[in-house]
Amino acid sequence: MLLAQLDRKVPSEFEGMEDVLTSSVFGPLEYLPDKLARELLTEFADASVLRGPLHLQLWPRHPTPPGLHGPTLPAAQEEEPARRGDTEPDAVMTAGDWLVLMEAQW
Repeated sequence: MLLAQLDRKVPSEFEGMEDVLTSSVFGPLEYLPDKLARELLTEFADASVLRGPLHLQLWPRHPTPPGLHGPTLPAAQEEEPARRGDTEPDAVMTAGDWLVLMEAQW
């Protein structure tokens, strides 16, 4: 997707979409050797060296925990799982003791 974006091959209706940004930035990490991906993420995050196998998930969905709800949700519905919605970070990375949730924004 990144190459298509750079060559202006992506339709204009996709311009500015955060999922396209997430795919372009984090997607290539899945194809790099773990060592190189860890080095890039370590430098980007200005963190200590990441250890262990690198695992990256794009757009994983997790049920919102009971008791957490948005300010517009009526209290009577807060414990109804179907009404709580899901938490969907753009990317989740684990490596050794690290768990990193990432949200892409323009």
